[in-house]
Amino acid sequence: MVLGAVDSLPVAPAGGPILLTAKVETGRPGLDIAPSFIGFSTEYGGGSVEHYFYRRLYETIGSVPKPNPVVVQLFKNLTVLQGPPVLRVGGNSTDQMWWTRHPFASTPPQGASIAITPAWLKATRAFVDTTHTPLILGINLAVNQPQLGAAWAKAAWAELGGHRIQAFEIGNEPNYFAKHGLRSAPFGFAQYLQQFKAYVYALRAWHSKVPLAGPATSAASPHYLSLNSWAQYLPEFLRAMSPHLTMVTYHRYPLNRCHVDPGSARYPTVGELLSPAASAQLGQEAEQYVRDAKPYHVPVRVSEINSIACGGAPGLSNSAASALWATDTLFYLAQAGISGVNFQVGGYRSTYAPFRVVQVGVERENVEVYPLYYGLLLFAQAASHQARILPTIGHGLAEVKLWATRDARGTVHVVVINQSASRAGHAAIQIPGAGNPATLVYLHSQGLTATTGMTLAGQTYATQSGKPQGPYTAYRVQDRAGYYEFAVPAAGAALLTVPG
Repeated sequence: MVLGAVDSLPVAPAGGPILLTAKVETGRPGLDIAPSFIGFSTEYGGGSVEHYFYRRLYETIGSVPKPNPVVVQLFKNLTVLQGPPVLRVGGNSTDQMWWTRHPFASTPPQGASIAITPAWLKATRAFVDTTHTPLILGINLAVNQPQLGAAWAKAAWAELGGHRIQAFEIGNEPNYFAKHGLRSAPFGFAQYLQQFKAYVYALRAWHSKVPLAGPATSAASPHYLSLNSWAQYLPEFLRAMSPHLTMVTYHRYPLNRCHVDPGSARYPTVGELLSPAASAQLGQEAEQYVRDAKPYHVPVRVSEINSIACGGAPGLSNSAASALWATDTLFYLAQAGISGVNFQVGGYRSTYAPFRVVQVGVERENVEVYPLYYGLLLFAQAASHQARILPTIGHGLAEVKLWATRDARGTVHVVVINQSASRAGHAAIQIPGAGNPATLVYLHSQGLTATTGMTLAGQTYATQSGKPQGPYTAYRVQDRAGYYEFAVPAAGAALLTVPG
């Protein structure tokens, strides 16, 4: 928005108790927030990629399903802010998929139940050609047949185009292979490393520069050095494999709906989701991954993340609380030096998806957009145009979080997240060297547990188009005595934008 338009905006609401007083240290910018920082992760198979990203199978371009236009628009909303979202296809289905045209066997390998056909590749090509989204594609490690993995990679590379493939991720959470019956116990890191190497050598024999990712382990434990996370083996993994890696990947869910007792720190509740253990601690763990990878100059990506493992918890992972959690957590991970994240979409019954395709009758589908998507958009607005995170100092309520960025144009964004269910108030933010009139938009909700009714800048995202609906609502905030003061809603957030 141009400065002249700022002057014509209504004055931002103010008043109420002081929630936060802070200073943005504009002279000490941190790391760049990488482009395409936000991505999505989904599964192979009929209930996932096809369900979310393609339109009804009988509406085709020749024999290829059309990309779902609403989902395409939801991708484009993020693309204009931070670059095309990276789409990772993997998850548990990675170690169940098999390429039906591989030359080494005429029947599916034992344990492989998801058939990937040339038609699947053509349909995926139609989507990525429309959205220009980069891909991370899983390779089945569970079958322990490197030649099959190389055959799949070769076919995907030829059909999708190597320029679209950011990496092939070998296996999915191998630290749980024994637990899930994919390997005989005990199955340790040393055995895994030998099998990973065999895949790398088979892939490199086909293409000397094929981009590869790993170890794709799950850091589901709340402790970075937990034995079952294998994180302590990352330095050894990098010493052996870093010349072959395009990126280091790992997965993280702070809470878990399955196999966790009520009262546990990982049991899904609003309080646990909005606790430091579910956001700040993820950033602390990420710092260790980045430190381990830094000597090898390999970026680190959280290639699978969401609020609550096991498909999410209804009424929580699709609530306004999840939007506030996502924005806050994204900032922690970016500050730690992570190169990007992929939010798990899951199958069509998952409740942690940022959006979901819903069948209406026999011949019509709607796309429901959930609060999580609004939280991603809020972060993307503050992270746009090669933004870097700025340090902040101040004091306020524990439920109020503050983040600031400055982009390549000199524009400063300030995000104030109010996780209090009922306490609204105002913030006073000092930005040295500023002084220009600022714009303010709000992320509003109907309460932390509300699953509908969320708006960003007064707009909702229509299920029939994926485009924002309603008038764009912004306010003017004047620098007064060195501070920008504005109201902050309960169970919501404010985004202040100060032009350079």
